[in-house]
Amino acid sequence: MVQAIFVSVLLWGQAHAQVTPSATVTALLDRTLEVGASVTAGKNPVRIPARIDSPGQRLTARYGTEANLSRYGKDGSASDASMTRVPATEWAKKTMILAIDLFFWDSRNDAQACTDSVDRVTEFADLMKKNNLAWVIGTVPDMTDGKVVRISQPCRDALNTAILAACAADSVCYLADFFSMRAKFKADGGIQYKGKHYSFFELQPDGLHLSPVASEHVVDQIQSRLEGNLEPFVFKGTHCGYFEGQGPTCTL
Repeated sequence: MVQAIFVSVLLWGQAHAQVTPSATVTALLDRTLEVGASVTAGKNPVRIPARIDSPGQRLTARYGTEANLSRYGKDGSASDASMTRVPATEWAKKTMILAIDLFFWDSRNDAQACTDSVDRVTEFADLMKKNNLAWVIGTVPDMTDGKVVRISQPCRDALNTAILAACAADSVCYLADFFSMRAKFKADGGIQYKGKHYSFFELQPDGLHLSPVASEHVVDQIQSRLEGNLEPFVFKGTHCGYFEGQGPTCTL
C-alpha cells in the first residue's frame, strides 16, 4: 500500500518573487558546507570561463555569509569520494549542508555498487541528524534520453527513492528535486525567468551542467523554500516528476 509522504520540496519553474533575507535563514546559512560533484564545483557548460559561482556561493552571497562557506566539489565525483574529501571534524562545525549533486554519479552504479550507494544515502542522513544540521539534498535527474549527453542510470530510481524517504524523515531537510526540474524544463521547452524566456538549451547548453541563469533559478527556489514561501507537497510513492500539467507528482 502506498502511503503519502510529506517532503519539503522545491517547486521548480514557479515564478520567482523577490525574497527578503530573514535573520533566521541568515543564521541557518552562517556556516555552510557544500559537497558534491560538478555543479558544486561550479562547472560552466558554456566553458568560458571554465568556472561559475556554485549554488552555494550564490545562496550565501545573498545572506552575506559567503566568507564562511566551505566547498568540496569535484567534477565526476561519486558520493563516497565526495564525502571522504570532507574532513571528519568539519561536519560538526557547520549549520547547513548543501548536497545538491552529491549522488548524481552514483546513478550509474549497478548491482552491489548501487546497494552501497543507497546505503550511503541513509548514512548521510544519519550524519546530518548526528550533527544537528539542516540540509538540502538533490534528487538525480533523468539523463538517459539526452540529445547531447546520454548516461546509463540503472541506480537512479533506487537512489531517488532513498533520497525522498531520508528527507521526509527529517524536518530540517529540503529536497532539491532535480528530477522534476529537468523534466519540467524539457516539457515546457525552457522557463520564463525575470521577463525573458530561456530555452532548454540555454539552461543546459552541454546537456548536463547548469548554465549561470539555470543555477540562479535553482538558488531562487532554494531560498524561497528556506524562507518558508513554498509549502510542502504530498507525494504518493517515490518516483517524482511533472506530468500532464499536474505539477509535482510522485508515483510508484
